Amino acid sequence: TQCKWCGNSKIHSKEQCPAKNAICNACKKKGHYSRVCRSHIKVNALTEEENISSSYLGNLKNSSEHKWRVNILVDNKLLHFKIDSGTDLTVISQKIFQSVWGNKKKLQASNKQIFGPDEKKLKILGQFQAKLQYGKQHFIGNIYVVSNLHVSLLSCADCEKLKLIARVNEMKAKFYPKLEFPKFFTGIGKIQKPYKIKLKENAKPYAIMVPRRVPILLKMHFKRNWMK
Repeated sequence: TQCKWCGNSKIHSKEQCPAKNAICNACKKKGHYSRVCRSHIKVNALTEEENISSSYLGNLKNSSEHKWRVNILVDNKLLHFKIDSGTDLTVISQKIFQSVWGNKKKLQASNKQIFGPDEKKLKILGQFQAKLQYGKQHFIGNIYVVSNLHVSLLSCADCEKLKLIARVNEMKAKFYPKLEFPKFFTGIGKIQKPYKIKLKENAKPYAIMVPRRVPILLKMHFKRNWMK
């Protein structure tokens, strides 16, 4: 379940939604982000070039969280990435691309649209295919070169392929109360000593009689019979 205005998994009211004053990049209406815009008509295509899709980057700035950083071999070139499970695409900056490959690798045109956490559209300079490797895990994937990017980001899907993150399903402990406490589940049970119920002398039964409403479907039938 996610918010229909901003797309976050945390449910909140529209007044508390961070997208309440945002202008959608798709329909230009106020109050929601483009990634949840319902005005889109998505048509599956045979080739990616025919389908313009939007993606989201969860982090654009550098930070000191070293434990979420990893060195990945990209076509046998060692690049430093930040693991970001909220990012849809694997991206690097123009500066890194130029310093590593220069004019040796050509960029292909991309029809992707990438938006940052503030819903601002980012400039994609192009994309290229490369072999990504971490340890024994490797695959061929797309890497996008983005202008004015401060940190290289490894997408959620690519992190899973490289076994850097894993899905954790709900865990249920194996607890068998009948085996652990058998005496509580044997027979119907009884009170150890006789129990005496004390009654008040001259007590009168007490009950509250509340008139019940007549169902709407039976009102006319009830009224006709009651008038007789």
